[in-house]
Amino acid sequence: MRFLFPAYIVCAALFALATLATDWSQVAELAEKTKADEERSISVAAVRETELQQRITEQRESEMRRRQEEKLLYEKEARLKRKQDIENQCDQMAGNIFDRLRNRSFPGVSYDILRLNTDLAIAKCREAVAESPGNPRFRYQLARALQAQRNPEAKKLLISLSQENYPVA
Repeated sequence: MRFLFPAYIVCAALFALATLATDWSQVAELAEKTKADEERSISVAAVRETELQQRITEQRESEMRRRQEEKLLYEKEARLKRKQDIENQCDQMAGNIFDRLRNRSFPGVSYDILRLNTDLAIAKCREAVAESPGNPRFRYQLARALQAQRNPEAKKLLISLSQENYPVA
């Protein structure tokens, strides 16, 4: 029996070692699997982080484009308003009562009244001509203001306008 007890201990020890070896191999496999899962999780997290950064960048760029478009629209509206104000001032100061192409928002101005403000009317109509060079109404109104001041430039403008068949030139 004494002989069996040490053999039993040896067998138990070998069994324990075999079990430990199996457990260690399972632990090693589990560790490798865990490490692979962690690497995959890190990779997925990195991809998600990259996608998030891309979305943030796209949103910022979109916001910048929207602001730039708003700024351009505001500037365009401001230029249009300035142009309309300049044209309205010329119409108001030098519009002919008998010009059927005049701006009907303003009553026409007689020569007597026009003579009182020729310098200002000429300045405003020159600005209107510069803003809208293709519009003969402003050149006519400039010619009218120049004529009220007895400026010889008026005759050249009126001849040019009559050649373009402007009605009251």
